[in-house]
Amino acid sequence: LVVDRKDPRAALAVLDSIPVPDSAAFLKMRIGFERANAYTAAGMKDSAQAVVTRLAAEFPTNRRLKQMMQRMK
Repeated sequence: LVVDRKDPRAALAVLDSIPVPDSAAFLKMRIGFERANAYTAAGMKDSAQAVVTRLAAEFPTNRRLKQMMQRMK
């Protein structure tokens, strides 16, 4: 929705409706990345940074998260 329809708020609504179990690390990361991208597209950079910071605390060795944090500075 963010890319195809340029509708980040709709994307956030869909992402919020997806249940993510704590045991699904890959899904948690994927949803987190998409949520951060949607917040950025909606002009909510603080919210995007909060999502990435929370994920980085949970997955401190993830290279993609480190790259996202660098781009957000």
